[in-house]
Amino acid sequence: MLYSPLTVPSARRLYAVASLMAVVIAAYTATNRLHWREPAFLPVSALDRAAPFVPGAMWVYASHFVFLPGCLLLLRGEGVFARVRAAVLSGVLLSNAVFLFWPTTIARVAHPSFLFDFIALMDEPVNCFPSQHVGLALIAAWGLRRDGFPGASLFLAWAGAISVSTVLVRQHYAADVAGGAALALLSWKLSGLVAPAGSRG
Repeated sequence: MLYSPLTVPSARRLYAVASLMAVVIAAYTATNRLHWREPAFLPVSALDRAAPFVPGAMWVYASHFVFLPGCLLLLRGEGVFARVRAAVLSGVLLSNAVFLFWPTTIARVAHPSFLFDFIALMDEPVNCFPSQHVGLALIAAWGLRRDGFPGASLFLAWAGAISVSTVLVRQHYAADVAGGAALALLSWKLSGLVAPAGSRG
């Protein structure tokens, strides 16, 4: 499939992506405020203790909010787009079920910056395991890979950087990252049952 930097997403695609992002945000916000029980503290691993606190990585962490819709808009194959959309919805359903019935929390680190304050305002320190940040970023990047996008390897690296940043800015622990990767894999497998047309990329 040929890609052109001049290609503009159709109104239908823009609506589909906007609708999907609205579902992602609404579902996460709901479980971030409502829980079946009190959040449980996750144990700190040796890897978490060894990882440095890097405030500047918050920009990489926050880039997820551009990364996810951007990847969805770059997809050209309708079959692959349907597969990625199904995987994202599967990931949202699975992760938010965990957030609702088994909420988890960690000890976050405050930092005097607008970006940290904004994230703290929008995102309570719950919904930690699995990391939806990691899971959805990996799904989106893998979708570009399956779609034959020429810069897919860069987006996969970007998704990896987002995953690492979640630990470096103390929004998640390493276990959350592993859970997010498992979420991406399971969601991608489930999406093949719903949108088989995108299974071949």
